[in-house]
Amino acid sequence: MKNKLSYTNTCKICGGSCEFFDTETKNGNEYTIIECLQCGTIQALEHYSPISPDYVDLDVEGLGDAHIWMNREHKKQAYVQFIKNLNNLNIDLTKSRIIDIGCGTAGFGEYCIANSIVYSGFDASEAQVEYAKKLGIDVACATSVNEYIATGAAKPEANVIFTLWDVLEHIRDPNKLFEEIKLYPAKTKYIFVSVPNGGALRWKRWLHKKLNGKYSYDSWEHVFYYTPNSLSLYLENLGIDVMKVGSVACYPRKLSAIEFIRRFTFILFSWYISKAPQIYVFAKIK
Repeated sequence: MKNKLSYTNTCKICGGSCEFFDTETKNGNEYTIIECLQCGTIQALEHYSPISPDYVDLDVEGLGDAHIWMNREHKKQAYVQFIKNLNNLNIDLTKSRIIDIGCGTAGFGEYCIANSIVYSGFDASEAQVEYAKKLGIDVACATSVNEYIATGAAKPEANVIFTLWDVLEHIRDPNKLFEEIKLYPAKTKYIFVSVPNGGALRWKRWLHKKLNGKYSYDSWEHVFYYTPNSLSLYLENLGIDVMKVGSVACYPRKLSAIEFIRRFTFILFSWYISKAPQIYVFAKIK
């Protein structure tokens, strides 16, 4: 092993004791995956870089249709669900600004603008930010909330909704992220988080091994797999009020045997959130 940034058998989310879950290897680096016995978060012990090199080192030539599709058609149903949830929670979008953390190519930004929602965002990938800027979307290249503020792109707002679409599971130091969000200059601050559900890993691993003989946790990318319980408890312990927890609408992919089953499980587990493939949390800064 080399360039390992951290190593501990204590849960980085709640401080509880952990037990071995699995291992996998990529590019000669071994990843030990553990599960917290207290909050249920599944996490990789080893962090070899502060941000995934596959992501931040992406150049313009490497930015393909898949990156663009992932931010757009792939998540459109979830974007529609997001707006419905905001309306049900009586959060006034006409008086709020979206700040999209990890905005990628800003497909969510395009959706927001099309629906007359004020949008801005930032991302660590220069290539993806440049793509979004060419579309006229208000984004900046930054790796943290404070860095985003330092770019001069941040604007004092009355109401801000921070969104993290498939981002939090990549963050090595979530405490730092949420502390910076809490200090952001806005009167009212909401947080929306969408993440893959750690509570679904066992059945997903079993299913993939049955169908194609292998399963990857992508532990070089997904350093945390939160559960509905662990994510809610984590935010509450940070002084952030959880308003709603649910299962995310399906992100459709190209049809195949696995995809057919995958779509079915999204529907099946929409009422059984602890095992849903993808979960969301809406919360408010006290």
